[in-house]
Amino acid sequence: MGRYDISLTTGANRKAKSGPGQKGWLTLTAKSHDPIFGNIIPVYAMGISVDGAAFATAGIGKRFHAGELEIVPFWGPTLYQSDLSSFEEKDLIQFRTGLDISYPIGDATYIVGGFYHISNAKITSHSAGIDVFHFGFQMVF
Repeated sequence: MGRYDISLTTGANRKAKSGPGQKGWLTLTAKSHDPIFGNIIPVYAMGISVDGAAFATAGIGKRFHAGELEIVPFWGPTLYQSDLSSFEEKDLIQFRTGLDISYPIGDATYIVGGFYHISNAKITSHSAGIDVFHFGFQMVF
């Protein structure tokens, strides 16, 4: 197993006045340093909202550098539930797209922030429609 950037961030769904994630999300993300092909890396994430929504995703991303900043756009299919207390098959399959930007504050420690969107690309009327701006810390393992 190679090196991974592991980040823990917090943020909120700012798209709607109410609904899943409006009160906050806690997101755990792992970005590999080992490409799967070309410069494409695997990106894994899971998150849970204060009001009981959750997601898990396995996708792809690419690392870009601008000075000390690292920018990683990502995309991946996502399993999503708007309420963990009851299983809803209609909104299970979604997609997560986004961008993380990290800046080093130590040898293996970074501050990280970014944005991600979870939706089903209007495949059905049960799209999550979540936009999360998040901020936190990242470490290299």
